[in-house]
Amino acid sequence: MKRNIYEKNNILFIVFFFVFVFGASIQAAGVSNSIAKKADHTYNSNLKNTALTISYKQMGLIANPTGYRRGF
Repeated sequence: MKRNIYEKNNILFIVFFFVFVFGASIQAAGVSNSIAKKADHTYNSNLKNTALTISYKQMGLIANPTGYRRGF
């Protein structure tokens, strides 16, 4: 059974549509995963920096506004 030109175009369009949609969704998932990793890394870095700042303050290496020196 021969297909006419419109049936061929419809099949091509449907195939292209599915490839495009799945490709875009896979790419979007990759991008959001990358953003999540960056955000996680930034959050962990900020936590680490906060902890270091607190420990330096306790050691008296960073001047605190009260002038009270704790630690060593």
